[in-house]
Amino acid sequence: MTTALDRALGDLASHSEQWARLDLSRKLRYLDAMRDSAAALANSWVDLELDRKGLDADSPLAGEEWFAGPYALLTAIRALRRTLQAVADGADPLGGAPVHTRHDGQVVVEVYPGDVFDRLLLNGYRAEVWMQDGVTPANLRDHVASFYKQADPPGRIGLILGAGNISSIPLLDVLTKLFAEGQVAIVKMNPINEQLGPVFEEICRDLIDDGYLRFVYGDGGVGAYLTNHDLVDTVHITGSADTYNTIVFGPGEVGADRRARNEPIMTKPFTSELGGVGPTILVPGPWNEQDFAYQAEHIATQKLHNAGFNCIASQVLVLPEGWS
Repeated sequence: MTTALDRALGDLASHSEQWARLDLSRKLRYLDAMRDSAAALANSWVDLELDRKGLDADSPLAGEEWFAGPYALLTAIRALRRTLQAVADGADPLGGAPVHTRHDGQVVVEVYPGDVFDRLLLNGYRAEVWMQDGVTPANLRDHVASFYKQADPPGRIGLILGAGNISSIPLLDVLTKLFAEGQVAIVKMNPINEQLGPVFEEICRDLIDDGYLRFVYGDGGVGAYLTNHDLVDTVHITGSADTYNTIVFGPGEVGADRRARNEPIMTKPFTSELGGVGPTILVPGPWNEQDFAYQAEHIATQKLHNAGFNCIASQVLVLPEGWS
C-alpha cells in the first residue's frame, strides 16, 4: 500500500511546479472539463448516493443529493471560473461586488447573489465576507486570487482528507487546492462515501491524466501515512474535532496534554472544516404569522438536511430577549 502511495506522491511532485506556473488560460480549460464531466455524470453521482442511503429516486429527499452534490460543485465552478476569467483578462476580480466598511473599520464584501442564477434560486438572500485585519478598501483586491500575483510560485502538494457527510466537499476542496492555492493534490477518500471515487476520478480525468491530481482509498492508517509524508506540504481535513486534534496534537492523554499547552506536533500548514455551532439569529421586526411559519420551516430543514450531518448546519437559535 505505501509503495502505491509513494508512487502517487512522486507523480504529483514531478508535476507540482508545472501546475503552479501553468498559464491561467490553460487552467481554465481544466476547469471547463470538470464542469462538463460533472454535468454528464450527475445522474450516476446521485444514484450512488441514493443507493448508499436507501432512498428512492422519486423521494423528495433525493433533492438533497442533487443540491449537496452535483449542483453544489457546478455552482462553485461557475463562480470560480467567473473570478479567474476576470484575473486572466486583467479585469476587476470582484466583478462589481458591493464593498463597504463596518463601524469598526472591518471591510465587508457582498458576495451573494453573484449572478442571475443565484437571484432566481434564492431570491431575497444575500451573503457577505468580512475581511481580516489589515485588509482595507485600498488593498482589498491584492487579497483576491493572490496566488496568481506571484511571478514564480513554488510547486507544492496538498493532501485533502475527504469529507464523509456532504458528497460535493472532496471536489470543492480540489477546486480550492488546485485553482485557488495553486497546488497539486492527493485526495484520500473517506471510507463512508468512497464508492463515489470512480465518478470523481472521471470528473477530474484530465487533471489525473496530466499528473496534477490523485485519488487514494483506505482507512485512517492511510491518512496518517500521507499526513506525515515528507512530500506533502499542506493538509486540509473535513471531519470531526477528535480527528483534527489527533492529527495536530497526537492521540490519547499525551495529545490532550499537548493541546492544553498548545504544542502541536503538526508543523505543516493545516486547514480544516469541522462541525461548527452556526447560529440562526432572528432580528426583531414586523413579523406576522406567515413569516414565522415560513422561517420555522427553514430552521427545521437546516437541522433535517442530511439528518443533521452538515458542518454548516445551524445549531443554535438566537431569539430577541423581549419576545414572549
